[in-house]
Amino acid sequence: LWLAGGDLQWAALPNVLLSVGVVALVYRLARELVPRAGRRPALIAAAAPALAQTYGTFASLYMSETLFSALFAGTLLACARWRRTGRLGWASAAGLLFGMACLTRSAALVFLPAALLWMAGVDWARTGRLRVRAALPGVLMTLCAALLIAPWTLRNCRAYGECILIESGF
Repeated sequence: LWLAGGDLQWAALPNVLLSVGVVALVYRLARELVPRAGRRPALIAAAAPALAQTYGTFASLYMSETLFSALFAGTLLACARWRRTGRLGWASAAGLLFGMACLTRSAALVFLPAALLWMAGVDWARTGRLRVRAALPGVLMTLCAALLIAPWTLRNCRAYGECILIESGF
């Protein structure tokens, strides 16, 4: 609002652009998950957020849902790219995006155990056996998310006199 000189319409522009970005992220995620299927499934998947009235509404109301959606979609895309490439950089990126998403909406924390099990399951599907090494991507994702969340938790410890992970309402 300060950057827009107090103009509410201009202040909403970054959120609107982020909402459009969510559509692009969903498209890229669908392409990543079903690469051989062509563009049609990805276009259908991207149509869901493009046509969802809530995305347009939240984008113009200065609410954090749009930011959360973009960060969480980015998390899923980074996880999907890790699955395809096996590069730990993608697991780190997923953790950083996930940490930011959690700071936006702490309810996302429930996704972390599922992501860790999925990452271990990907390795199991590739190798046919359980390996200690399979935990590395999940540990890296968790560590990156924790490094982003930790400063806020420490701030909460000082502000409230007790340690609250992300928000006092949760």
